[in-house]
Amino acid sequence: MFIIRKTQMIRIWMKVTKDELELPEAVAGSALELAEILGIKENTIYKAMNRAKNRGEKCRFIRVKCEDDENETT
Repeated sequence: MFIIRKTQMIRIWMKVTKDELELPEAVAGSALELAEILGIKENTIYKAMNRAKNRGEKCRFIRVKCEDDENETT
């Protein structure tokens, strides 16, 4: 008997600390939610990420892909 697990990739948006540990300061399910938590515009997050990418620098905003297991039992 085979058990089929459905996994889905979800994205988590975070604002992280400036140090090498990059500890999360704020976590949300979308850039808009993160912006609302921080009291800034959503476009500010996108601009900061784009600027950091173009300059080859680290950004305080990151997007992380995670697996979401629908059939997870504890």
